[in-house]
Amino acid sequence: MNYPLLELHYYLKEHSHSMNAIVRNKCESELLGLFVEAAQSLGIAVELESKAFEEGGLKEFWKFLGKNNNQITLLLVIVALLLSRIPISNEEKEALGTELTQLQIEEKKLQIKKLKKELGKTNPDVEVTGEAVEVLNKNPKIVVRRSNFYKQLSAYQKVESIGVTPFNSQLYALIDENIINRPLFQKFILSTHSIKPVVVDDAIIEIVSPVLKEGNYKWKGVFNDEPLSFTMQDGEFRNLVLREDITFKHGTFIECVLNEYRKLDEVGEVIVTGYSVSTVIRKFDESQSFETNQGRKYKHTKKLKESQTDIFSNQ
Repeated sequence: MNYPLLELHYYLKEHSHSMNAIVRNKCESELLGLFVEAAQSLGIAVELESKAFEEGGLKEFWKFLGKNNNQITLLLVIVALLLSRIPISNEEKEALGTELTQLQIEEKKLQIKKLKKELGKTNPDVEVTGEAVEVLNKNPKIVVRRSNFYKQLSAYQKVESIGVTPFNSQLYALIDENIINRPLFQKFILSTHSIKPVVVDDAIIEIVSPVLKEGNYKWKGVFNDEPLSFTMQDGEFRNLVLREDITFKHGTFIECVLNEYRKLDEVGEVIVTGYSVSTVIRKFDESQSFETNQGRKYKHTKKLKESQTDIFSNQ
């Protein structure tokens, strides 16, 4: 019995038919991670087997087994397009448009739910592939896996091009082979794994250990019932503390603008790399509250921005 296949064609220099096994295995590992993430995101149950290699450069075949061949063939087309569709903007390439706000997260969930419903049909609409590519092309795990794949190939000079072709169970090519030449590899590679920080503009932090002297030391506090280490970037507030114009005792809190810095790890998971307080709005305890000058300025600026937003939204 035949099953849908994906052909990965390495075009090698001087018509060679062999390549470094470590490079090939690392490339394979990244693609497997990409396939698994794409299949899980779309709710497609599939098993993957490797077939024997063929020459012609070097051709690698992966066989996909599952209950719904129509689903799987669409998945292969989606993956082939993800591997060959060159990002058209830096934001798309860096996947910085993802996981930035709760609204965007919920919007992504709704898109995935819609795609799963369509792909769950016995004969899903082939037009769903384009929508799936758009959604998955903003998935950090897929973007990072794809970047890692092309980074491996870019460092291995023997590979001149890479070709990807999906086949259905009758071994008919579903789309023409998409060939990516070496000069284009770099367009898929992330220049940074950093993503936009999360900004909490009304964070309440209980101060456990302030920094009372000059130096690159971190403050200690409690935020949302969790211990927190952060750098104090509010220079005015820091100077008040160093001059002892502001003191701390048990039960002292600050209301502040808290920045959570994040990046994508080697498999595309979002990890937190650190925290900083950019503006202290006020310092308070059970008996008194002190609003800072920069805090008043911050709230005034924020209020102006919100009023401008309201004006434009009502037009």
